[in-house]
Amino acid sequence: MDILIEQQNGTSVLKLSGEVDLNTSPELRSQIKGVLQENNKSVCVDLSAVKYIDSSGIATLIEAQQKLFDTSGELSLCGIPQKIYSVFEIAKLDQVFRIYPDLDAALKG
Repeated sequence: MDILIEQQNGTSVLKLSGEVDLNTSPELRSQIKGVLQENNKSVCVDLSAVKYIDSSGIATLIEAQQKLFDTSGELSLCGIPQKIYSVFEIAKLDQVFRIYPDLDAALKG
């Protein structure tokens, strides 16, 4: 998994690519923690280049959502490929996260 972090319109954008799994989730957690330590209140995770995500990756996103909620921040997800989005639907996580079709929509959202 690769992570590119950018600032766009006051939002920290984490662009992920590759596989988010048990081996890579700790790095994602660390990067999100770093973004939150910078007191960012708006974070968007772009999943458009993610090929696979397992339960540890989803748990990392849920943890970030909870931390941002506790500090009146907001986490959004965007660009989720259909085969991954179906996992979010089955687990009813599409009702938990703010999900946008792409990064432009998320930044306007």
